[in-house]
Amino acid sequence: DGTVELESVPGEGTTVTVWLPELTMEVADLSEQPGAGVAVAGALRTVLVVDDEDVVRDTTARLLKSRGFDVLTAKNGAEAVDLYRARHGEICVVLLDLVMPVMGGGEAYRELQAVNRAVKVIAISGYRADQGGDELLLSGAAGFLQKPFLPNELMDAVEQVLAGNRAKLRSV
Repeated sequence: DGTVELESVPGEGTTVTVWLPELTMEVADLSEQPGAGVAVAGALRTVLVVDDEDVVRDTTARLLKSRGFDVLTAKNGAEAVDLYRARHGEICVVLLDLVMPVMGGGEAYRELQAVNRAVKVIAISGYRADQGGDELLLSGAAGFLQKPFLPNELMDAVEQVLAGNRAKLRSV
């Protein structure tokens, strides 16, 4: 239900315009989704979002902030480990992409565990859990969330982990 328009002028370049149908769920509707009432009163409220894709990292951070969380971000595992070393006392959950440049999720997870064995990590990936996420789950990660994920899936996962449960997450 979308179209692509191409306009090319020799010597000047090409413009590609992609027209997609309007999203039917408005951002304001997110508060009505399951997991919208994540209660963190009296608990740590900082989530570390680690993803090399700007759009995933920024969108996830905005969603968490809209639900009352403080958010730190890192674009690779090495940045995440440095941030965690400096601020692990205030971080309640780490959302960790598995495939990233500089330091991938598996290595970053081991480094985070070296700082704090009880680190709560939700692995995220565009790949299925059996394509890398299983290793982290067996090593103690709190759960796995396959990208793309819905806002309510993310919030439900964070809520489960904060409640001390292993997140029951969708893996396709």
